[in-house]
Amino acid sequence: MPRRHLVKPCLQCRSRKVLCDRRPGRCANCERLHHRCSFETAADETQDRPPERRRGVRACVACQHNKERCSGESPDCRSCRQRGRLCRYPERRPARQSPPVSGGGSYRTIKQLAGRSLTLTRVDLLSLLDHYFLHLYPLPSYSFLHEASVRRMVATEAIIEPSLVLAMAAVAGLLCRSSPLAVDERTRCVEHAEQRLWAHLDTPSFFRLQALLLLVQYHAQVGNFARAFMMIAVVSRMAAALRLTYEQPDLDPIVQEMRRRALWTVVLLDGHFSAGLPGYDTIHLDAIYVQFPSTEEVFARGKASGNPTWPHPSLLALILSLSRTRRDIMRFTRQLVLVEEPWPQLHAVVGEFQNTLAQLQTDMTAAGSSRLPPPSERWFVRHLDIHLAWHHAHCDLYRLFLRGCADAAPEVVLDALEPSLVAHAHQTCDEHSAWMATALAGLSSSAAGSDRVLPLGAAVCAFQAARLVLFLPTFQAPGYHNRCRADEALRRAKSFLSFLQVSFGASAPTRDMVSHLERLVALYDVDNPSVDPDMPQSSSSSSSSSSNLATERHGRLAIHSLIHQAKFVDDSHLYQGYLNNDS
Repeated sequence: MPRRHLVKPCLQCRSRKVLCDRRPGRCANCERLHHRCSFETAADETQDRPPERRRGVRACVACQHNKERCSGESPDCRSCRQRGRLCRYPERRPARQSPPVSGGGSYRTIKQLAGRSLTLTRVDLLSLLDHYFLHLYPLPSYSFLHEASVRRMVATEAIIEPSLVLAMAAVAGLLCRSSPLAVDERTRCVEHAEQRLWAHLDTPSFFRLQALLLLVQYHAQVGNFARAFMMIAVVSRMAAALRLTYEQPDLDPIVQEMRRRALWTVVLLDGHFSAGLPGYDTIHLDAIYVQFPSTEEVFARGKASGNPTWPHPSLLALILSLSRTRRDIMRFTRQLVLVEEPWPQLHAVVGEFQNTLAQLQTDMTAAGSSRLPPPSERWFVRHLDIHLAWHHAHCDLYRLFLRGCADAAPEVVLDALEPSLVAHAHQTCDEHSAWMATALAGLSSSAAGSDRVLPLGAAVCAFQAARLVLFLPTFQAPGYHNRCRADEALRRAKSFLSFLQVSFGASAPTRDMVSHLERLVALYDVDNPSVDPDMPQSSSSSSSSSSNLATERHGRLAIHSLIHQAKFVDDSHLYQGYLNNDS
């Protein structure tokens, strides 16, 4: 039987070593992949030229992590555009270069600094950087680093301050469950970073300030609250020495934005310690002359302007505005405790706060945060932080009018309130606490076993809202019908407790909040609900004792305050043993 002549495969299929259907004109593979098929060429053209080579599509970092199909489009893939998240493709390993700055390469310098005690490999370091920018960077207090610049410094082995890389590795290894860094290795990273920072304490630099910001949060997360509080004071002094409180228009716009974000991170961390008490502030807002951070798209693309006029506020700007508003409400609450006579200005001050919150709601809509996005969205934690802070600010403001609440105004102020205002305050607290309970209930199941990290502010809002919902059914006022049910309040409190236990686990900053809330829920009886032990009890005490109680409430540290958990001890009384009794 004569052998049948077969048409050869096209050059593209032969080069790619795939089966070709030999279709005349253009084979199916070339048509599908938009290649130029050799069957299309003229007969007189040479068929021995190698076909064009195309780089295979690489999945972006987010699609790789979520195991999703990536279209490979630039600058953003189709999946990231649909989910509204930042799209970043992994960089190819660059050719080995000489460090452009003195001080040696990042990895090599780290090994020289730590010696043989540090077993961190280059692969581990790059993995920790991926964990940091994927899971920690969305948190407002970790967003002061520019991802492209940090990765470029590490890739080219040209970092100036090794302590910054060590601090990044330590916090990523601590907070991300799937990180490759062991506990002892993490501790050594912190020790070597601090050793270098304290040795150069008299020569502050922006890189060292960034490293200190990470180390402050590391110590707060592991329970070293006293050390973290003392270190944040050093950071504030270093920010003043570097004049971060002022704009530097001569610098590159991206560097200016990094300076702004670092400074506002100091403000956020300082607020976790002071909790509204001015005496504990290490940095004051009236001494800051820089604008709020820009949007994430502007910062990532490198298009920031020296004098930007953003079409809408960024998510970080909203978080900072809400933080400032809540701080003002807390300080107003503490000052109101000292009032000893009816205060006619109360309605005007509360109206100003309400107008501020209404304007912030308008800004939230303009910034695309009118409602919570799905948890898979890259900036979900920022949206969650914004919504929780906005709703809880209403509770902070209106619980002032609830007689019997721990933060209520003095009796002399409450006696002058109109019943309609008291009823409105109770209903407002109930509505906003109910929203928070609903929003956080769905996060408990999805947070288990994941690397998602939530801001500390979410835990504080959950704790305070749980205490408030347990109080609302017990509230009584003349002529007011309380519709809050004790069983519903207990269900909401348990959902808040479950959120704290699952989302924050054994986190040191939330440990006291969880244990306190567990006791409250255990003591709460639906048939005979008990009150929060911290709630003030009515008594016919003298005016002097009432004044002392007011002073004590004014300076009381909240349970969630990191200074309260630091448990500082004043030992000045020990000098009494060295004094002459006759003097």
